[in-house]
Amino acid sequence: MDEYKYDQSNKPNNEVENVVRNQWGTEEESLLKKFYNTARINQLQKLFPNRSKPSIFLKAQRLGLSGRKEYPSQIDEKGKDFAYALGAVLGDGSLVKYKTSYHIRLEVKNETFARNFYQTLIKLGCKPWFGERKQRGTFIVDASNKPLYLLLKNMKDNVTVIPKDIDKNGLLKGFFDSEGCFDLHKGKHPRIRMSNTDLVKVNFIIDLLEKLGFRPTINTHRCSFGSKTCYDICLHRYAEALKFKKLMEECLCQI
Repeated sequence: MDEYKYDQSNKPNNEVENVVRNQWGTEEESLLKKFYNTARINQLQKLFPNRSKPSIFLKAQRLGLSGRKEYPSQIDEKGKDFAYALGAVLGDGSLVKYKTSYHIRLEVKNETFARNFYQTLIKLGCKPWFGERKQRGTFIVDASNKPLYLLLKNMKDNVTVIPKDIDKNGLLKGFFDSEGCFDLHKGKHPRIRMSNTDLVKVNFIIDLLEKLGFRPTINTHRCSFGSKTCYDICLHRYAEALKFKKLMEECLCQI
């Protein structure tokens, strides 16, 4: 959209009085008709600095300017920040739709993970909220962003639409922070373990690991919090566990 700002300084006195009384002038209506269906809402607010968002939408409705097009998302669906957010949402993260808002949310006990997720959402253009729920001992991150919500939900519901050239390390880092740990198998051998109850997601993560040269295995057990089957993705080999740990540490430095 061309840079254009509605100028009141050269208007006749009677039109200035109309603006004061919240009446729309002819020039304002023409500009709204011209740019309403193509401009972002923040661009419209710059165009009409004395108008609120509800005022702009109401006037557009009265002028018959229905069917506003959703401005295309500028989110890099293959970049490490989006990949990290997607990995987290495939695990502990959640997507919540209210009547008029779309939220990306995370509630976990790991403060470092919560803060990493918070910073990632900022990089993706969100204005997230960070809080602590002391009675539960958890940290909460919440952001309202419809384009990001829709992208994440589409890929969470159908992992086959995830871009094949997405940043694999970033996605694995988000999923590992959410569902993984580095522990000792039988108290002796270091291993990587990531757990989830959704077999489709588990198979997707296994395929991702194999593309990066790892040889993961799956163990199953009954979930302690219900009757579902839990799938453990494991890297048992010592060299692979250290390689994965180093990969995640390098990825963390980039977030």
